[in-house]
Amino acid sequence: MSNAEASTASSGLLGVLVIARNEEASLGPCLQAWKAALAHRALDEAPLLAVLDRCTDRSEEVARECGVEILRSGPEEPSSTRSSARAGKIAAQTLGLAALQARAPRVAATPSAFVVSSDADVLVEPTVLVALEEAMRDAAVHVAFPDKHPLPPRRRSLLARSLFTYNRRHGFASRRTWFSGQVFAIRAGDLHFPSSEDVAARAARLPLDRFLRLEQPLQADDVYLSQAVVAVHGIAALKQVDAAFWYRGPETAAAMYRRYRRMQAELERVSRLFPELVPVRRAFGMRRYDRLASSPWHERLHFHVVQNAVRLCQVGYWLEGLYHRRLATHPLHLWPPLSDTKLRADDAQVWSTSNCGTPSSTDARSSPGETIPHSPPASPQR
Repeated sequence: MSNAEASTASSGLLGVLVIARNEEASLGPCLQAWKAALAHRALDEAPLLAVLDRCTDRSEEVARECGVEILRSGPEEPSSTRSSARAGKIAAQTLGLAALQARAPRVAATPSAFVVSSDADVLVEPTVLVALEEAMRDAAVHVAFPDKHPLPPRRRSLLARSLFTYNRRHGFASRRTWFSGQVFAIRAGDLHFPSSEDVAARAARLPLDRFLRLEQPLQADDVYLSQAVVAVHGIAALKQVDAAFWYRGPETAAAMYRRYRRMQAELERVSRLFPELVPVRRAFGMRRYDRLASSPWHERLHFHVVQNAVRLCQVGYWLEGLYHRRLATHPLHLWPPLSDTKLRADDAQVWSTSNCGTPSSTDARSSPGETIPHSPPASPQR
């Protein structure tokens, strides 16, 4: 058995997948942070793969400069209905998992095998991987995920500061159920998705929706997986660990709406396509703002600013849906790139030289529980 296989066998970790789609500005700092997390482990080796999803920028060059192995995901030919089903984050995760399983087939066949998936626009603490591995040693845990913190906003507008406060306080809720798809560890046996053919077959049995486009493959991994894992294994299968990562949140009304629209649309699509998951969302989908009353008055002000902005997002979402269902002749692209929330060139320096690397004692970590509202989400987070 090689050193890499011995390392994998001792913890069940198959490796870390960093999924990138045109992330040349973010990818370098993200990969360096993951390399630091890998170096922090007691075990010597674990694969770190950059899975490039149809990148047309310098992402591949950046990954090579970081000394990271590369996998290319997505079709080489021009996009089509068939080829688009083989592209996107979910397809990249599936490709990366298969590559890691091929490297350690004996470990991959065991129930303890798991993989870590990460977006390319996050900065993780050095202790993240150790904490995820520790959580995954519990056979009852099927998904482990770190806490998440927004980087300080660049804009000084009231909305930017309110969104930052809201996200930093985790929506003023003490409990979380669903995990963020930005960084998480998951059992290899649980990282699977309905095929594009299955989705299309389910959509064919439903009324045509020119806004949601139910026939399209799934887009957001965490929306489906959070509900599917809980449906099979129960709420105890999700565990938040005592480590964190940082991301850049939305700071403008336009960025907030684009993120709101893409996540709300995927929540609706999953509920329509997979009605068997609806009871899970109903049982664990209510957000409780139980930390709001004890917060300072200026934070409560920020909360209400965000809530009013969400109401505007709800109105805009309803109007846009009405237009595309009734009048529009061309389909809407619900998942455009969110350039506003990508890491900037100096974010890694801000993160490492400020107190971002050490959450304040007032930023109490959430415990697994209820965080996603049954109504359209009141959070700009992913």
